Amino acid sequence: MPVTAAPLYTLYVGNRDFLPFSAAEETGIIAIVGQRFPSFTILPGRGFFEGRELPTLLIQIASHQRDAVLATCNDLGRALDQRWIGLSETGIYTSVLINFTQTPPNLNTSVTDREAQIARAGNE
Repeated sequence: MPVTAAPLYTLYVGNRDFLPFSAAEETGIIAIVGQRFPSFTILPGRGFFEGRELPTLLIQIASHQRDAVLATCNDLGRALDQRWIGLSETGIYTSVLINFTQTPPNLNTSVTDREAQIARAGNE
């Protein structure tokens, strides 16, 4: 198989509850990313936000499809009810503002409700 160069994107997906993601949440995250990308890497990480440790998943995607990467950030942000998803693109970090016009945020969901929301988003 030939080797082709593609930009490497890293998505920084932290759990806004400052808890590790559950198995169901991770399964939903994998399903969401897998909708657009058949190959990617997920690494567990320890981020820090405003002095607090934030369990984080780093999702690496090599792709020429920047718009698909941004759409995946939006899908993840909506499913996790987050305003921002971190994105490193060719070594430059930015925060992707999530567009909630397709699915309104529900800030009062329980962890179980959030897991179901993530699973549903992965099955769409």
